[in-house]
Amino acid sequence: MISRNTVFVLGAGAHAPYGFPIGDALLAKILTLLAPDRAASSSFSAFTKLVLDEYGTDIPLQSFVDFRVALSRGGHTSIDSFLATNATRPGFAEIGKLAIAYVLLPLDLQRDFSRGSIALDWMSYLFSNMLKGCHRSIDEFLTNNNLSFITFNYDRTLEHFLCVRIKHTYNVSYEEAWGAAQRLPVVHVYGSLGEFDPRVIDRQPPTGITPGAYKKAAEAIRLMYDDREERSVDVKNIKLLLEAADCVCFLGFGFDVDNISYLRLNELCQPSKAVFATRYRVANGDWNRMKKSMLPTEIRSDFAGHIDWDSLGLLQQTQAIG
Repeated sequence: MISRNTVFVLGAGAHAPYGFPIGDALLAKILTLLAPDRAASSSFSAFTKLVLDEYGTDIPLQSFVDFRVALSRGGHTSIDSFLATNATRPGFAEIGKLAIAYVLLPLDLQRDFSRGSIALDWMSYLFSNMLKGCHRSIDEFLTNNNLSFITFNYDRTLEHFLCVRIKHTYNVSYEEAWGAAQRLPVVHVYGSLGEFDPRVIDRQPPTGITPGAYKKAAEAIRLMYDDREERSVDVKNIKLLLEAADCVCFLGFGFDVDNISYLRLNELCQPSKAVFATRYRVANGDWNRMKKSMLPTEIRSDFAGHIDWDSLGLLQQTQAIG
């Protein structure tokens, strides 16, 4: 069990083991979506046609060209920061959110989480530690584990995993498992691909995702500059979780200064908390700059992951989970 009040802050790197593109790989996939279809001798890609079908004349044709040029030649390292910078440009928000959904939705909810099926599977390792001493009932499991999750990822892999693991650990229905899993808070900072529905688990994958499904997923995504009532509620809940935590564990998080500032992560993670963080393949100079961006919170060397440790390695090699 993990009795210490622990908050996991998940960046894109935390979901890389589960098949999701991160950083430049995601940007490259979005750029490919907007490339003209040379094989069909068309200046429009299938994705461009989808956007036009869903949004019609609301988006000028020139916006697709401008979007691709700006994304390709600009200096942004994430789609979120790109869209934040270009918030007022016509059609950019619609194109960007639909592109995110177009890339991620076919990858979402596709894992069965069978034992040993995923390399570097930190979620299964975490769950195995949560389960220690809590075999008798779901209530015992939930009462004795004191953790929550703040995720910057749009996909619903974490919710899917918790639902599958609880269902097969305690022999309950998926609906019961999901009801139990919801007692472990999971807050998406920038929205998700839609509300998780346990009824989709174990269904045969659909032959194709409908245009309407892509648009619905896109509409559930919230951008950095969005001002929505539900977002302010989420931000308030995030701050409450961080204030109450004894331990904060950053997994696959890039320490973007805008994200740190927006949630006041540097203030809310100190002074009395244990703050752990992965630094997988992050060079010394870059890592020191990341640590400075979190001041006055200090990520001590004994709480920081080794350059060769991914999320699983951090959990195995440190005291992040006790």
